[in-house]
Amino acid sequence: MNLLSSEVELLICKLQNSESPFDFTQILIEVSQCDYSLPFNCLSLPKILNIVIEKCLLGQHVFNQYQGTNQSITKLIFGFSLDHVLIYLINSLVSAPPSFRRQQLKAFIKEILFTDKIIQMVTAISNKYNLSLNSKQEEIFLNKFCENFLSVTLSLPDRIANCLKTENERCFGTEVYFSRWSWCAVKILQLKHQHVKTSESVPLKFLAYFISKSCFLGHSKFIMSSILSHSRSLPQGDYFWKTLYWNLIFLMEDFYYEKLFRHLFISFSNSWHASTMLGDIVLKKNACKQLICNRFLFVEYQFNDNFIFNLFGYLAGPESSRRHLLKEALESLLQNWSDQTLIIFQPFEQHLYISKCLIYVVHLTSVEELKSCASSIQQHFFSGISNHLNCNSSRLKLVGMITGEILVNKLNLNVGEALKFDYSKSETIYIELTKFSQTEIESQHSEDSYDDLDNMFADIVISNNSHDITIESDISSLDSDDDLPLYDMSSDTTIEKWPSPKYVVDVIDGILDSKNHQRFEVALRACADVVRNNANIQKETAIQLSRLLICTEQQAYMEDFDQCKTDALIAVCVKNPVLVSEYLAQEFYEINYNIRQRLQMLHVLCEAAQELSTPLQKDSTASSLIVEPPSTILQEDDWKSIVAKRIKSNTRIIHKQRTLPNVSSPNQFASCCGMFFFPLLLNYDKQIRTLQLLGRDTMVLGRLIYTLSVVVHSARGAPIICKLSSALLEFIGQFRFHEDPIIRCVVLFAYRITLTSCPSFFWIEDHIMFLSELKEYLFAIFTNDPHEECRTISRDCLALIKSLND
Repeated sequence: MNLLSSEVELLICKLQNSESPFDFTQILIEVSQCDYSLPFNCLSLPKILNIVIEKCLLGQHVFNQYQGTNQSITKLIFGFSLDHVLIYLINSLVSAPPSFRRQQLKAFIKEILFTDKIIQMVTAISNKYNLSLNSKQEEIFLNKFCENFLSVTLSLPDRIANCLKTENERCFGTEVYFSRWSWCAVKILQLKHQHVKTSESVPLKFLAYFISKSCFLGHSKFIMSSILSHSRSLPQGDYFWKTLYWNLIFLMEDFYYEKLFRHLFISFSNSWHASTMLGDIVLKKNACKQLICNRFLFVEYQFNDNFIFNLFGYLAGPESSRRHLLKEALESLLQNWSDQTLIIFQPFEQHLYISKCLIYVVHLTSVEELKSCASSIQQHFFSGISNHLNCNSSRLKLVGMITGEILVNKLNLNVGEALKFDYSKSETIYIELTKFSQTEIESQHSEDSYDDLDNMFADIVISNNSHDITIESDISSLDSDDDLPLYDMSSDTTIEKWPSPKYVVDVIDGILDSKNHQRFEVALRACADVVRNNANIQKETAIQLSRLLICTEQQAYMEDFDQCKTDALIAVCVKNPVLVSEYLAQEFYEINYNIRQRLQMLHVLCEAAQELSTPLQKDSTASSLIVEPPSTILQEDDWKSIVAKRIKSNTRIIHKQRTLPNVSSPNQFASCCGMFFFPLLLNYDKQIRTLQLLGRDTMVLGRLIYTLSVVVHSARGAPIICKLSSALLEFIGQFRFHEDPIIRCVVLFAYRITLTSCPSFFWIEDHIMFLSELKEYLFAIFTNDPHEECRTISRDCLALIKSLND
């Protein structure tokens, strides 16, 4: 019944002012017949439900049969649109204080969710999605309502747990609640199965959206439980059920496929089960192909063995339309497995996962398919074996040897005698890899019967007379803590401390092994000392270690992680200053670094320059002719000290020992200071997405000017000091009147550095005009700049200029 907004408001007023139970019921029947899919009527529904529940709870009406009618208030409430009613009940329950009203609201929610009303509700919403709406406004309103419905229903367990706290019930827990929705989905699919047989339209869009969003929120284990159990029990020739599942998966949005597929491939009982559920969706949707053939192979690797069996079993299914993807996966996996860079820098667990996938793909690929790409396979295979054997890690060598033996037998490569390596076959890696080359591989998944899952909600009993819902529970199963069995700790082993590395190669291996937190921490702490104690470090090793340290992130808590990382980078830069400084200066302007990493590069260059410019301290053999005895001897032999003092006081010293002057050492930084300075100035105006020195990143710009100033100061006395100072003065000239006071301070600091580091002839003979202009600028800063530190530095610079003129 379509009523005007004014008529609906009039009915609401009558409903609120009614005193007779009979009149109240008649008006409520009339109101419930309105079309609440219209926007105004939908907004009026919470008012109506609030009036009904308030009157009932105030005692004006009771939850039983009314005189003159055979309908109860409860039936009338559920006569409205159940989806709107459920939203109102949940929002009211969350905001209600502990009271009788909250108990009744909870009972209403249970009656919708744990009876057949939930099937009626989802069916009604699915039909709304399938209707062709008259206007764009109605379509927008329906989409907003469905988003609101999903938001309320998917967050119900958390919201009710926060509201009820200790009074919460098991039926509102995450497991039972989403398992109930999974059971509801199967029941709806069973109803739609009849429509498929009669070639009727089957609206599944809303159900697909609900399931996919539940999986995205992390409830895939519960929302897919009944669906997977039901699909396992289907006969293999039932095409109608396959069509239902294919359409259900196809209607889901691309954004939610990742978490859904991750759970499905882990839970499938076999490859036939995967084909029944997914069909050819990997060919119909590019997002699914990208996930299955790329992301699940080369990006993510924390999967169990059942995931590998089901994923490649699905691609190699009896349907020939998907087998070309298996061949493409074989070539991609073999290319990744043989790449030398990936072998070194990939985590070991990821490389082991790729090796498992490669072995199983070769196991599933036919001989004809292998012959079609034999040349590419041989090229990557032999280069991969060589790269694995040349690797420093013993675990990677073992993976290469085991995988090589298995692939040689499967690929029938012409290598003469059978390829055999010497290793222990009792190794865990050998056992893990060889089971993927077996002729018959049994599923590791334990199958559950849908008939057992159908009884999951048998313990939820609803009393229609009192509307109180109770959950049967076995109280005897709640035992005390004293009856808990002792945990078996017989196989526990003490964790031994990882030895400190002594060579740079061991340090690199330890830092790469980030999963072993103890080895990683020991290697990072020892890195600086190992580098400094090493006489000669090869250029390639220095660059590799620098790149590794810059990109290393903290995997576990380490109190002095940043300090150890910075000390190691400084040690590498001091040990090989020309190559490492040029590399760091070039990497500073690359796109794939964040602000913290760029600041660390500047800090390393700054500290390394100061350390290289510090004179070497040589230990003197003897500081004086007379060596004073320890105080303990003076206390024991007091008479000797008294005699010595008397002799010294009566002795005339004609000539003292000459003290040798301090021998000056050459500045080590003089030969490489240009590599610290000029590459940093080369690309300062380069436009990259992650760094804008002339824009928002003023903090990095200030640190850059400071680093260049420290480099100039460290190069004092070097022949190139005048060129460095000229370049620095030209660079900072454009930032003299910067709006940021930090930039103005660091520019003044650079002027002070050049005034103290350069010889006087540099200013008096070559830059006399610039010096007078600089004096005017400094005087203007001293008198007008609001920042106190800027005024202080400008005053010091003016004093330095005055000393130059004098």
